[in-house]
Amino acid sequence: MNRLNYFYPFDRKGAHFEDNATRALLALLRFVPFAQEVFVNLVRSAQRAAGEPEDRLLPALTEIGAGVTDLATQTGTLEVSDDTVVVSLVITDQQKSFSGTVGLRPQGQDAIYDGVIYYAPNHVIVVEDKPNNKDVDEAQLDIARSSVPEGVTPCMARRKLCLTWPDLVARLVAARESDRSGGSFGNRGDVGKRGCIGAQISGAEALLVNDFEDYLSEQFPNLSPYQRFSMCRDDLYRLERRCRDIMRSVAPSRLSPHRNWGWYLRAGEGPVLGPALSVREVDHKWEIVLQLYPGDTVNQARALYDEGNLNRNEALALREDGWSVSTNLHFQYIQSHLFWAEGEASLEFYVDYWLARVRDPQVGRWRAIRRWEANEWPEMERELQALRFISVADLNRLEQERVARGAIHLNVCPGLGFEFKWSREEALRLDDQKAFEAQFKRRVEQAMRTWNQPSPWEI
Repeated sequence: MNRLNYFYPFDRKGAHFEDNATRALLALLRFVPFAQEVFVNLVRSAQRAAGEPEDRLLPALTEIGAGVTDLATQTGTLEVSDDTVVVSLVITDQQKSFSGTVGLRPQGQDAIYDGVIYYAPNHVIVVEDKPNNKDVDEAQLDIARSSVPEGVTPCMARRKLCLTWPDLVARLVAARESDRSGGSFGNRGDVGKRGCIGAQISGAEALLVNDFEDYLSEQFPNLSPYQRFSMCRDDLYRLERRCRDIMRSVAPSRLSPHRNWGWYLRAGEGPVLGPALSVREVDHKWEIVLQLYPGDTVNQARALYDEGNLNRNEALALREDGWSVSTNLHFQYIQSHLFWAEGEASLEFYVDYWLARVRDPQVGRWRAIRRWEANEWPEMERELQALRFISVADLNRLEQERVARGAIHLNVCPGLGFEFKWSREEALRLDDQKAFEAQFKRRVEQAMRTWNQPSPWEI
């Protein structure tokens, strides 16, 4: 059985074992030709950094006859001859240097190699995978005599090499996101996640790189090239990945994708779906934004204003501690948001109205926060306009959306918006001090307490 056949994964070891990380890399090299170029260039750079003579460097893929001919994993046999040049390297989380040269272990000291890459015209690259650099043993980079055919003495590259997973992933992602001119800050967006037009890796190959990146990030967080905002080099996509890694770190089982607004931490039952951390570009600078939208659906709005969940004074007081709090009145049709209103009423009046409206037995518990049928729309519109929750221009746009969608009823969702921002400088400082995750958790807890809902990591 070929262990690099995509449909034959290791079935005796979980995804978090290093053997599967090696298999994932070799499978990627097998299926994505440009990934081979990224890897070969990394090896050549490591050889130069280690002082390997130019005539001993791995040939560049652009040279005639050079290229990957075969790959193997978890093997104790090397198919080499006297003319073969053996390159031995380790891939780990941080850069390490080695003083010794590659040698042959005596008979009796067998080896199972994590990865073997056969590279024409006459090279073999032996790969040792150690996700934690503390587990690296330089002696493991020597080649076992028992793995070489009897009577054969291959030529050994002089230097033992070290590549790092974060560098490898970052270069693969750069090839997928950027055009050949290198791209620029802020021009990638969602398209870059799938391989943008003009990218060096695109289409199905870009999806493989994306899956590879997600796998390493989820199973080996210490191998991520986005371990701090400062490592993202002002790249919007990488900053977005750092935000996702922060959310995964504080509540790994609660991280979820949302079809409309990206990744968030799923909260339990209550007024809010959950907090979302993301990057936003403003005037060619970025900032990190925490957003929560309690009352985003009919059921969430009812939970927000009913039964004393919302502490009105505490919620409004968040504005004095760096939060932006706003009205978020919108209309839904068949589980999708149809339109957001931009009324002129004050936040205080808005909150007080919905609190009183829900709790006033004279008008019925769910008098306003409910589904409104088409014949009730005039009544609803007159009332909301009189309260200055919706303008004439809003009503015209809402009518256009209703006609376009063929809406026969509307859900009224009087939500709230909570937003906290960290400037680029503040986010960099906190993350470099390993304090950003704690700040993120504190701010989420601070907001969610005001409507009496546990944070995702408290569930």
